[in-house]
Amino acid sequence: MRVWEVTVTSDIGIKVRSQKKREADQVAKAVDRLFNINSYRRELRGVYGKTEDETTYLVIGEKYPVENPELYKADLDEFIASLPPVITDIHDVILKAEYLFKKHIPTVNKRETEERSRARQEKENNVHEEWEQKRKAQHDDFISEWGKPEKVMIPDEIMAVKLEITFDDSHPQADYFAPHRQIGSDLCLGLAHKGPKTERLARSILAKYPELNKYKFTWHVENFSMGHGNYLISEHTGIRMKHGSYDGRQEVETRFEIRFDTYSKAMYPYKNYSSSDGLQDSNVNGHAFQSMDVTMRLNDEKEGVELKFTEKPPEEIMASLRIAGFRWSRPKRLWYAKQSERTIAFAKRLCSNEDVHPDEVQKTLAEAPLNEINVEEIIQIPEATNSPDEELVTSSVNASNVQTSVSIEMGLQTTEPTDQLAMF
Repeated sequence: MRVWEVTVTSDIGIKVRSQKKREADQVAKAVDRLFNINSYRRELRGVYGKTEDETTYLVIGEKYPVENPELYKADLDEFIASLPPVITDIHDVILKAEYLFKKHIPTVNKRETEERSRARQEKENNVHEEWEQKRKAQHDDFISEWGKPEKVMIPDEIMAVKLEITFDDSHPQADYFAPHRQIGSDLCLGLAHKGPKTERLARSILAKYPELNKYKFTWHVENFSMGHGNYLISEHTGIRMKHGSYDGRQEVETRFEIRFDTYSKAMYPYKNYSSSDGLQDSNVNGHAFQSMDVTMRLNDEKEGVELKFTEKPPEEIMASLRIAGFRWSRPKRLWYAKQSERTIAFAKRLCSNEDVHPDEVQKTLAEAPLNEINVEEIIQIPEATNSPDEELVTSSVNASNVQTSVSIEMGLQTTEPTDQLAMF
């Protein structure tokens, strides 16, 4: 075994005979705590005779005096004098050091009698109950002014378009960022089938409420980590409401936000909400997939299906095209996919003279094997024109950013890139 010389304080060192230096360091740490005992604090908690416990803290930046400095100094000097030139009985030295540490450590007694503990708990319960009553009163006042007391039930296949009253609670000097601090509860404005969360859908429901629609709303898409999602936000309404803010204000200027909610099962309705309005479809015209002027061609040479529109299709149709496996070709100005029963059936539905309802599209897509659907792929299409009026339609689709009415499982198999590019 080796003899390790370790430092306890700036002017005191000890020698320890052991196989590992780690054992010598443990002795040095136990002795060092005795010299810095006023940097520690022991707290006693609980109820006398029932739930007593204690916790020892190392306190940074504070010093706590020992209860009996003279006795502490005498015990410490005696302990140091009793240490041999070379410590061999490591366990015995550590036990003695811990005994002196517990004997002299500054102690804060926070134990209570049973009567005092009961009185404190009753006081805390009263404070909590008062807070709950105040919060409930504020909620009731908000609902009485802005909503209705009976909640609207939201089925699983339906999403709510809701109103949020918010204010900008950010504080640049304090590096505090909260631009969408909400006042009160969510308020249901309308219901729609789960599908793309589009500006068209949000504005179509907003148009039912002239008192809200009179404000100027701007559309935002923040589908990224910590983003706010797809939403409409108004200019400042001029309506000031009582609400505490980060910088100490007790009255704030509000804005209206129109957002989508696909998780809630029930929601308080907006004050002018009417159940007689019925379920809002995901398109202003009543169908998400109305027939358009589109032609289909089977490209047998490249084993592809091609769809060509006379105008840019709505966002709902483009999202469903991507999910069905179609990709945009900028040089040829058309949508294409590999030939399969699913892609051909989907193309025929779009080209038919009948209106195509979202449920029918969902059924068509569901009939195909899941491994034919891939929403994570990225197709690189070379640019062949520099026409200034050409509109780029991205071919990179992210499943977290494209909301559709078609349910797709995560474990999808990816088609080989050579097959995806076989047509062009």
